[in-house]
Amino acid sequence: MKKVLLVTGSMKIGGLNSVIVEHARMFLSAGYDVRIILTSRKGELPEDLQDKIHYLDLENAESGLVVRLLYAVFRTFLKGIGNLFAAQKNRALFENLMLELGVNNEDMIVIHGFKVTAALRELRHPNLVKVMHEIQSKHAGKSVGWVRRIRYRLIAACYEQGKRVAVSRAVKDDYVKEVGGHGAVTVIGNGVNVSALVEASMTAPSMNISRPYIVSVGRLVEVKGFDVLIRAFAKSNARHTHDLVIVGEGKERGALCCLSKELGVDDRVHLAGYVKPPFGIVREATLYVGASFHEGFGLALLEAMCLGLPVVASRVSGFEEIMEAYPECMFEAGNVEELARLIDQTLLSDGKGRPAMPERYDFDEILKNYLLL
Repeated sequence: MKKVLLVTGSMKIGGLNSVIVEHARMFLSAGYDVRIILTSRKGELPEDLQDKIHYLDLENAESGLVVRLLYAVFRTFLKGIGNLFAAQKNRALFENLMLELGVNNEDMIVIHGFKVTAALRELRHPNLVKVMHEIQSKHAGKSVGWVRRIRYRLIAACYEQGKRVAVSRAVKDDYVKEVGGHGAVTVIGNGVNVSALVEASMTAPSMNISRPYIVSVGRLVEVKGFDVLIRAFAKSNARHTHDLVIVGEGKERGALCCLSKELGVDDRVHLAGYVKPPFGIVREATLYVGASFHEGFGLALLEAMCLGLPVVASRVSGFEEIMEAYPECMFEAGNVEELARLIDQTLLSDGKGRPAMPERYDFDEILKNYLLL
């Protein structure tokens, strides 16, 4: 039986958590021996995947005197990218694990997430795949001029070995045109197992509130635009008939609580915190809103569509690809007035013409595209 190694940092909060779990089940259902390689013990996997986990402690900026010194000298170029001086040691550590697991040249190794991709930049294998989940130019931070160009070169170098996959055309275009990465990049979305998602939503936690509600899911960070959503909700007529539920946790919680109180909607806005899985809360909502300022893919938006919700989304990168057949359901990121109008318009239409998931995100298509690699 051929093996598929799914490699990532941890199973902590985030969309990548769901991707690893669902991809593991996808390959298992196709008859592959799946192994999940984690470089951190944070978070946890579902019971049915517990026996698939292997942990690998990689070298980083804190490991070894020479490695630490080199990282300190070149920190201007490496901060946010990782300690590339540890790449050879990390390759050796991973190859030892491959020997233990009996991995051969016919098996597949799929690395998810930039941090682990950078740490294992020197790894070689005939069926090595590196998946870009985010806009890669963001890893260059606020650097400018020649420093930014060097950082772009270092980012691109992390993908030189193996095959490259981007979860959206926006991620691919950024890597090729902005970062200047070389080599072919295949676009394969994260996809959704619709039947499993619907089944999970039936037993997942729900919200105990009396009024109908609008929902959004994501980390409470600035890029997700939850402040824009709260402001739009406060301006809309929906505030009189609906509540707003935001599922997720993060550093912006305090600021969002203060904003809700300032706008006089704190009794209508519910910050539900991290809920795993959030599908029950999403399924019972009247409308899903994605208000991000940029997205590599937009998995939560796709999941809401699969659960039959009408959706509204900002006109950015990954969202735009998912919603390309429904431009009337999109608004300019950050535009509070436009979002408020679209929320009211969508609620008044009672979900007529609600977007449907494009077939390319079905798991059968996802599996076929990975195996073609």
